[in-house]
Amino acid sequence: MRIPHPADFYVRNFIATDPNSPTVPRTDFAKGKAIPLQWEGNGTHYRITTPTSSINAAQPHSAPPEP
Repeated sequence: MRIPHPADFYVRNFIATDPNSPTVPRTDFAKGKAIPLQWEGNGTHYRITTPTSSINAAQPHSAPPEP
């Protein structure tokens, strides 16, 4: 029997933050304003999609923890 291995890729702690206080999570944004995002992950490139558009992010905003 083959045991599946956990995925090598991860994204965690994905949050939207306040543009003026990047350490404060936020859920309410004015229409048309930027929504800063932060996350931890071990990928080098990410794509964030919505029903009408997508953006590419080269690296996570927060560095992954050291093993």
